[in-house]
Amino acid sequence: MSGIVGSARTHSGTISDLVNVNGRIKEFSRFHYGSATSTTSTGEETLNISGSLYCTIIPEAVGDLLEFSFGLNQYTSAGYSGMGIQRSAATNFGSPSTVWSMGEHGLGQFGHQSDMGSYLHSGGTVNNPCSGLTPGTPYYYRVIGMTHTTAGTFNFGIPTSASTNAGVFLSVKRWSIV
Repeated sequence: MSGIVGSARTHSGTISDLVNVNGRIKEFSRFHYGSATSTTSTGEETLNISGSLYCTIIPEAVGDLLEFSFGLNQYTSAGYSGMGIQRSAATNFGSPSTVWSMGEHGLGQFGHQSDMGSYLHSGGTVNNPCSGLTPGTPYYYRVIGMTHTTAGTFNFGIPTSASTNAGVFLSVKRWSIV
């Protein structure tokens, strides 16, 4: 009788370098903030568009990896806008840091003022290492908006005709090999 011989899987790498890793999701947190946030202020780099909601993650090791998935509709009547993900060690987001952003010029009118190009969907998945974080410490994450230049109206999480995705969505998965 013949058998199949295979090699054993090793766990010598880290998630961040993706070498010989058999990682798994160890933690999951998500929210849906169902309201739109509207402003006419320009120069905002950390506008809270998540209300009082946030995701909580507690890393086990600095080699863990965070996977953020997000989505929202945006409307920019003039100028430019963008969005990002912010982290804090406090639920009131005192002393926050931006861990990812598309930048304040990521979306917008690009030199014209009409409805052309002003309604946009932002969404996707980004990864962020836990290096620099303290294992066992809770960290809180939320979605932020950014506005820039020409005065106008900036709406984040706004519904559009027949949309099923009004509001701001964020989920965080913590991958680990520990």
